[in-house]
Amino acid sequence: MKGDFWRGKLWGVNLSGNLRVGPWCVKLPTRSKRIGLPECLVVTSPLGTFAVFAVVLPAFTAMYRFLLISCVCLTVCLITLPGSVTSSKLLIILLDGFRWDYFDREGLTGYQNFLRMGTRAEYLKNSFPTISYPNYYTIMTGLYSEDHGFIDNKMYDPKHKTEFLLGFNREQYDSYWWDDGDPLWITAKRQNKSSYFYFWPGCEVTIKELKPDYCRMYTEVPSMKDFKDSIKQGMVNFVNNSADLVGIYFELTDKMGHNYGPNSPQLESVLRETSEIIDRLLVQLKEHHLENEVNVILTSDHGMSQITPNRYIDLNPVLKVQDTHHLYGSVFLSIWPKEGKTNQVYNALKNYHPNLTVYLKHDIPERWRLKHHYRVPPIIAVADIGWYVITPPGKRYPTVDGQPIGGYHGYDNEETDMRGIFTGVGPDFRKNAVVPWLNAVDIYQFMCDLLNIEPSPNDGDSTVTRLMRPKPAPLPQPPPPVTFPDEQTESITVIAETTETATEISPKLLSTLRPQSSPLSFSSLSSSFAGREASSESTLPPKPAPSSQAPSQETPDFVKSFMTLSTYTENSASTPLFKIYNSYLILLLAVISWQILQ
Repeated sequence: MKGDFWRGKLWGVNLSGNLRVGPWCVKLPTRSKRIGLPECLVVTSPLGTFAVFAVVLPAFTAMYRFLLISCVCLTVCLITLPGSVTSSKLLIILLDGFRWDYFDREGLTGYQNFLRMGTRAEYLKNSFPTISYPNYYTIMTGLYSEDHGFIDNKMYDPKHKTEFLLGFNREQYDSYWWDDGDPLWITAKRQNKSSYFYFWPGCEVTIKELKPDYCRMYTEVPSMKDFKDSIKQGMVNFVNNSADLVGIYFELTDKMGHNYGPNSPQLESVLRETSEIIDRLLVQLKEHHLENEVNVILTSDHGMSQITPNRYIDLNPVLKVQDTHHLYGSVFLSIWPKEGKTNQVYNALKNYHPNLTVYLKHDIPERWRLKHHYRVPPIIAVADIGWYVITPPGKRYPTVDGQPIGGYHGYDNEETDMRGIFTGVGPDFRKNAVVPWLNAVDIYQFMCDLLNIEPSPNDGDSTVTRLMRPKPAPLPQPPPPVTFPDEQTESITVIAETTETATEISPKLLSTLRPQSSPLSFSSLSSSFAGREASSESTLPPKPAPSSQAPSQETPDFVKSFMTLSTYTENSASTPLFKIYNSYLILLLAVISWQILQ
């Protein structure tokens, strides 16, 4: 075997020519063809040359050949290592009606552990109206309601003369309700990513002739057991590599908030139980060795406001059933007057109650990003926070188990109670960090970036989400002069310098911005974030003092090559393969040093 090494062969493979493995090609020119020059190894891929080693050695040795080829193999592995250039997997959990301040309540250890391990937005500003279906689709498409077409949980489509009634009619599964947007599972499917969804509204619908790989349909009777089972099955999907994306929808937080109010003991019980489940999720990620492979996002579609029976608006005296053909809502009202009745209905409602604001379609505020879709009715009405609207015919204030309901949503998205949550844990999130508030439309392209897929056109802006990413590795800088030993010196001293990167922004995430997205402007971010950011970042190690033992010389190519290949992201540096790779580099440098000194 030693003779084979000296003749430039390894197990019968001619190492002096080209070694081709699939699309990879390794070129090892012989020394006889490069008299007076260092031995050189070049690895090329379908994308071109990605690494060059140039080493100073009088001749190949068996150990040198072995170490050099091992480094090549490890380099190829690192190029395809998750967390470096390939994507991580993603688990997104949508907690319906989870208000932004629920995290801060006492006794929710699991949620607090989750926040410490990852990044949290101060709050999530959901799209208007602050209702479930519009925000389910905003989160999944990155579009406002006027662009994706979901304006309420119940709505009328004047083109198709049909109604969408939140689980009560088969027409809601017709694709035309959904085709104005590309939900994440469709974007992923087009780019060969597999997705599994559990109880997520709409995952069962064929959208643009595509569906997720698996969908367990939404049920109107949510349970804690279903939530636990969904998380367990999601872990199985990640472990066996059948899923790149898993989505889980949980409704009990919304149901308890509606029925008993956001400050009720019934809701507190659900929050504690879900907190324990989230804590268990963190443990499962470690047990299955997924903590460096899977990103987890917790988010919500809206908040919740306390309502009481003495704060209601009864429209029965002024709004007649015979004047409308469709009427939906209790806080956000969609009113479709019959032909020729629009002005009559509007005039009857506009000054009826001081806590109800009525708009003609063309007067709807632009900031709501609502009025330009054809499903928006001629008249909408919005109640003030904490108020409930009773509509004809003969409706009453709703009750549960004989008691008035205690919570509602759908109000102006500027209201504090309507704020939701966004927080993430995983290899692509900073730890124990807080960023400024986030728009719900920003989530979609951020999730696309985590999955390493190209987003469809969307309304999002990645200014804030980019701050959630781990700090990029320092950019390679020209090294200072390297000192070389004389013949009596027993070792080589190589001094390298690292400097802090000039930007906090991931170049990959920057590439996902739409052309119409607003330009990055850190001046628009809250000033308090700067202090939090500075305190959460570790300081760089002190710069080593340059040696004065020998005169300066130009840095050899082989030193530059090893320095460049040793520059990886923080995520890659934490992997066992990277540590093995570093050990091989150190050993190879030691052999090179020993050979030079012989």
